[in-house]
Amino acid sequence: MIGIRENHMKKIFGAVVSGVFLFTSLSFAQTASDTKVFNGDNWLSMSKRDRVAVIKSFVSSASKKGITIKKSAVFYARKLDNLYSKEDARKEQVANTLKTFMIMEYDWAEPGISKEENAKKWLGDDLYKKNKERIASKR
Repeated sequence: MIGIRENHMKKIFGAVVSGVFLFTSLSFAQTASDTKVFNGDNWLSMSKRDRVAVIKSFVSSASKKGITIKKSAVFYARKLDNLYSKEDARKEQVANTLKTFMIMEYDWAEPGISKEENAKKWLGDDLYKKNKERIASKR
């Protein structure tokens, strides 16, 4: 029983270390040509606690670059869980998807760039317009 538990803990630790390493070492705009990608399949293989820890690490890394994110890691973990529950989305990179969610929520505050300007630039015209409609419909 102890051997099974130790093996399980090693797998969890490995997933957490890999996730944290990938988040802290990723540029926020990782290209599709990267050979090692932390995607939705990897995300779903982690426990909920580890998912939240990975997001906290991502937020901490962003904070070191002067970026402010106010919504909770749990909020974003739920958004990623919902997205990756759809099999066709599981190959999407977690870092890019997380940043996109943060920008869509107007929660990515970067020094010297307005949230509006950042949303237009990151999302592109079509997604930017759809996001504005989504936000307006919530009011």
